[in-house]
Amino acid sequence: MESKVPRKITTFQSDPKYTREDMFYNESNTLHTLNKWIPLSSGIFSVSKCIPSSDQFSESRGYVVVGDRTPYDLPEPYITAIDRQNDGETYMMSVFHQLHCLSYLAVHFQQGYGGIVLEKEIAHHSAHCFNYIRQGIMCNADMTLEGKTDSPGEGSEHECVDYDALLNWANEHAAYKWRNALLPDDSTL
Repeated sequence: MESKVPRKITTFQSDPKYTREDMFYNESNTLHTLNKWIPLSSGIFSVSKCIPSSDQFSESRGYVVVGDRTPYDLPEPYITAIDRQNDGETYMMSVFHQLHCLSYLAVHFQQGYGGIVLEKEIAHHSAHCFNYIRQGIMCNADMTLEGKTDSPGEGSEHECVDYDALLNWANEHAAYKWRNALLPDDSTL
């Protein structure tokens, strides 16, 4: 199922809030940086920059309730909490799964960089995430022609999904609202 979400022009820019040069120096820096990604996981972007324009975020971590799925050719749904007492059929929006994978890879990249031996399950999940992000990039194949800038790709204008509209749709169809108090130790989206 695909909702018609408007598009807008977005200028890619570096923002040290989200990609500090020291974010991989130690686990604390990584987690504190990724904690600021929580609105990106389900946050609202401004028109001119890829930064949140408000504190609104998806209250259900990207899990949405479709309702009557018979008109759509959807796969089998997840069964997750839809309120305090009930589980129900939900779907994960791919954009939030992709951002989870990027956050997961950042955490485990830092741990590997820090000398921690990665376990088999982490290697398996990381391989899944690399492949999933690769497929997402290829699926959405941004054909923006980038020119020479101070930092490759930055300053280029891209036609992007209107993230405000995407979040409004996600929140209108949100499953159980549970994301309101993530701390730095819980920063992997």
